[in-house]
Amino acid sequence: MLGVFVLWFFYRLHNARLQRHLAKLEAEKAKELNRQQTESENRMLQAEVLNKSRKLADTTINLVRKNETLMKINEELIGAKKEKDTAKLSKKLQQLNRLVEGHIANEEDWQIFEETFNQLHDQFFKRLKEKFPELTPGDFRLAAYLKMNLSSKEIAPLLNISLRGVENKRYRLRRKLGLPAEDNLVEFFMQF
Repeated sequence: MLGVFVLWFFYRLHNARLQRHLAKLEAEKAKELNRQQTESENRMLQAEVLNKSRKLADTTINLVRKNETLMKINEELIGAKKEKDTAKLSKKLQQLNRLVEGHIANEEDWQIFEETFNQLHDQFFKRLKEKFPELTPGDFRLAAYLKMNLSSKEIAPLLNISLRGVENKRYRLRRKLGLPAEDNLVEFFMQF
């Protein structure tokens, strides 16, 4: 009877060890599976961010090209308007001029840009507005372009202003943000 009891005791002890070992293996397997799943999700998110970043860059480049072209057309039309003085030509040129100016200041392009930019940069405009409520829509646009590390030369056609106008806007924005002259405005927005 004692022998049966000892055998039963060792059998239960061995079974308990086996159960603990199996539970440990299952926990490790679940942990590894969870880690692989997390890595896979991270890779997918990184690919999505990269894709949105490319899309935003493409949108910005397209906006620059479009606005540069439209500004050149607008200048040509103004020049032609001064050279030709017939009433019919003047009226037609005015219509074309209004059409071009309407395309340069297209709000629909900005809304698409803003949506994509917010997705990529984690509600940048919302955080900026909360911290600096006195900023204007023009300031938000300039801040977005600066966060993208665009130069003043690249920003000018996007805002439909001269290079000097961009520099003035940058100066005014710096004052509104309360940044000292030695702080880099681009770095401020890159870290914001």
